[in-house]
Amino acid sequence: MKNLDIRKKTKVTEALTFLLQRKWKWAGHVARYNDDRWTIRSFTWSGPR
Repeated sequence: MKNLDIRKKTKVTEALTFLLQRKWKWAGHVARYNDDRWTIRSFTWSGPR
């Protein structure tokens, strides 16, 4: 039995797909911040001056 068949039966997503979904969910969460938190500064950091 192939892994794809097992994932379909158990309704479990592939690890890479799961991680990419979490990454974009986190990015949306961080993008909604409106203060000077370290997450915003690191997300929009353009390097040393």
